[in-house]
Parts: sequence; structure tokens; C-alpha cells
Amino acid sequence: MNRNSVNRTPPRSALRLLAAGSAALLSASLLAGCGGGGGNGNSGGGTTTTGTSGTGNSTTGTNTGAGNTAQIAGKVTDTSGRGIPGVSIAVDTGGQITNTISTGGYRLTNLSGGVAHRITASATLNGTAYSGSTEVFTSTGNLVTNGNILLSRTDQQATVEGYVRDTSGKPIAGASVYLAVPNVATAATSGNYSSLIAFTDSTGFYQIPNVPAALPTGGLLVTAASATTTNSNATISQNSVAAGGVVTQNFTLTASANAAADTPVLGAAMAFTQPLDGLTTSALKARLASGPLSSGTVYEALRRALSPSYAALAGQRRSLGKRLASRAVAGSYAVETDLEFNSPAATDTSLLGYYVYRTTGTLASNPITEANSDYYDSLLDPLANYYADVTASVDPSPYAPGTTYNFAISATYPVTTATGATTSASETPLSSAVSITPLSLLTLNAPTAGATVISPVAISWNPVSNATKYYVYVYSQYPGIDATPLNSTQTPLPAGTTGATLTLTGGGATYYVVVVATADQTETAGATAPVTNAVQSYSEITKFTVQ
Repeated sequence: MNRNSVNRTPPRSALRLLAAGSAALLSASLLAGCGGGGGNGNSGGGTTTTGTSGTGNSTTGTNTGAGNTAQIAGKVTDTSGRGIPGVSIAVDTGGQITNTISTGGYRLTNLSGGVAHRITASATLNGTAYSGSTEVFTSTGNLVTNGNILLSRTDQQATVEGYVRDTSGKPIAGASVYLAVPNVATAATSGNYSSLIAFTDSTGFYQIPNVPAALPTGGLLVTAASATTTNSNATISQNSVAAGGVVTQNFTLTASANAAADTPVLGAAMAFTQPLDGLTTSALKARLASGPLSSGTVYEALRRALSPSYAALAGQRRSLGKRLASRAVAGSYAVETDLEFNSPAATDTSLLGYYVYRTTGTLASNPITEANSDYYDSLLDPLANYYADVTASVDPSPYAPGTTYNFAISATYPVTTATGATTSASETPLSSAVSITPLSLLTLNAPTAGATVISPVAISWNPVSNATKYYVYVYSQYPGIDATPLNSTQTPLPAGTTGATLTLTGGGATYYVVVVATADQTETAGATAPVTNAVQSYSEITKFTVQ
């Protein structure tokens, strides 16, 4: 990887200044960072013990901004990384509760800025209590999007806590601690969907509750970072994480050596267009409460089934994008763009996170540069290796189907003076660019929702521009994430197809149909082969009855 760096004032430098040991300024420097995910870390740099929970000062502070203008967005997933709808979200200051929408996303508004808020998710699923939480440092007047939460059984959780100190034993206040939990599908610390985050108080103490204990052997990767030190990584054996237990993980951070970070390598890019209306109702939450944890929409399962690249990256951590609508309206839809990249966190102990750059149109006419106009977003997580951005069609600046979007990323690291004071954040050169063109929403013409029809059943839809293949999936019950279609093995229908006929058993049987449009896409200049089904678009889940 390229060790060269550009040591200059980065874009939006007013938001990227750092100060020693300050979580507030570290957060501001990586403003609106999406919780990324995954990445192997080198072991060492801390001590691990198990025992009884210690005490420390609260990491929740007071509002330092003018008015409650901060916002937090995030995504709630299960331990396999699947978004969970209908989950209750609460903030530690009280008075504000919301629910996750169909993608598992949520948004909190009117929060105090300059404060480390603990965000808690809770749900009762099939009579069993589930919960999760993370800590997010808000920025006055801005949206911070790394409020990702891992939902797991409340009676199978542990706590990880400890102290972060410098080499002289002095506490480091405002340090960030990131904990990566193994994905149950891969049992690997390189496959995680969300860092659990905490900030140290004035004594250097941090505490991360709601850590899933009932997971495969693999180990928890924990990284401590501050603005004037090198990062310290440690791995906690999964065998030492017991339900109801407490694991102590202390860190000693050394002064920053001003080492440049590695330039990240950007890999696959994907885009998914998904309907939103009808999926934020109380009925969806009721369905979740009466079903297993995997209840929800089937779109996640279809992504994995149709895209080998997405399935291969299913163990990567996810991050929610910047402008997801807090609720859906009739006819609305979301477009999600996903980027995968390698995480140099194992070797780059100075890494703070990543900057995301974006242009539209062809790369030849709109090349990406590290200019203010091309800067798009940040990821406040040194363990990040996956970025997802979601916008709804009702948002002010949504992704436009048919428009090509080009992305590149850089890694950022602190630059300190001889006295240890951090003066700025520098960044590496940009990665190679990748491009993706989302499809428009697929709309179903027949059968209409709730219709009674006869077999063979005519399924018809409007054609989707740029789609090259279509798939028709039929289910005998409302399709959750783990649902298996009746026609799981099928040959895709070619471009231009607008209908199909299915022979189904009648007698008043109820079915659900979803039609998917896809296209392969060559993402990078000089690529030898396109990525299979890199872009997908889904119809509404439509219920009908066969006489």
C-alpha cells in the first residue's frame, strides 16, 4: 500500500482540527462519520482481566452548543448484520423515542450538541427481550451517522470496560474506544457490522455494555484511539466473555510518531433501490414482535442471493448513510450505495478514519480530486472497511436513478508538534475511483395488492431502464429475511421482459410476490469483468390470493 501522504490542510479544515485528548474535537474532525466496520487488528497494547464492574464518571456531558440542533442517524442489525425494523430507539437524555424503519435505520433530531449520548435499542421478539447500545458524540447543527447498534439477547450480554492512560500512567480523557464483534456467519473479527463505541471520562475510564456473549469463538477486537497518540489494538478471547460478566481491557497509548497512514484500496461498489412506503407502520412492528429475530423484509436476503459480491461481503460491517428519511411516505423509496475497501488498521496505528469523495457523471469529465467540492462524508472509525450511504426519494438531495456516481476514499491521521499538541489532520492520497449507477424503482402492475386471481397467475411490471435481468420470487407466507421462495431456482428473464406466468395451487391459498431487476456493472477503469448484479431494484412485497 502507498505510504505517501499529502500533508496539507484538508477539505473542510474547520471541521477537521484536532486537540489532544478531546473527543469533541476528534468527533468534529471526522464530522458526520458513518460507523464503518470490520478489519483485522494486531493484538497487544492492553491488558485483559475479568471480574466485577468498576465505576467511572458518566461520559454524558452537558450541551455546549446553542440550542438542540444536533442529529444522530444509525442502523440496528442483528449479529448476522441484518437490519431489524420496528425496534424502539431511545436517547439517554430521555423524552425522545423513535422506531427503526424497514432497513433497520433510524434518526434522532433536536439533540444537544457537544455531548456524548448513549443510544439504546430495545425490542421484545417472540417473548424474548433484545437490546443494544452505542455512544455517539454529537456536533451542534450537524448530523452524525455512526449510531449503529448491534441487537442481541439481553440475557446473553456482557460488559467490556477499562482505563486508557498514557505511558506515564496519566488518564487520557476523551479517548475513543471501538469494539468489533464477530459476525455469527463468519466467526471472524474481520467480519463485523458495527463498532460498539465509548468515550473515556476525566479519569480515563470507559464502559461498553450490551456486548453479545453468545457468539462463536473468534474474539472481540478492541481499539483505543486519541488525537495525539498511536492507536492500541487488543483481542479479547470469546471464551472470556460470559453472559452477565465483565471483562476489563486497559490500554496504554504512546505519543504519536506522525507516521502517515496507508492509502486504502477501494473494492466493490453496489447500489440497491428499495420501496419504503407501507414499511414503517405499526403492523410491521407487530409482525416483528410476534416472529423470530429474523423477521422483517426480504430485500436483504435477495441482495445476498443475487449478488455474489454482496454475499461475500456479508461479513463486513455496515454503516448507515447521511440523509436517510426518518419516515416513509406513499410512493417513496430508498437508494443505498455500498462501498467495500481494505482496512489498513492492522499496521496503521495512527489511523483516525476515512474521508469519502464523490462526483457524478463520467469519470473522464468529472474526475475526483481532494477538493472541497468533491468531499462528501467521513467515517469515524479506524476499524472501518465498509461504507453505505442511504437516501430516500423524499429527501432534499437523494440518489437519482440512472445517474452515475463516482467514489474514492482517503485515510486520515493526526499531525502533532514536538510538544505533542495536535495541529491538524492530514490525509493520504485518494484511492482509485469506483463508479455505480442505481436503477429506478421497479413497480408491479399485476397482481394488485390483496387481489384474488386464478392460476396460472399473470405477473406484470413496468420495465426498468438499464436493467439486464429480471427475477420473480413467490412466497407462501410473508417473506422475512430467512424466507425461502417457492421458486428459489430460476433462470433470469432477459432485458425488456415485462411479465411472467406462474402456475400456483388455488383453493384460497395466499401468496406474496417480489420482482427484482438487476444489472451487472464494470465499476473501475480497466476492470477485466463486471460485478454480477451489482445494482438491484425491488418491487413492493405484494400479497394476493389464488382461487
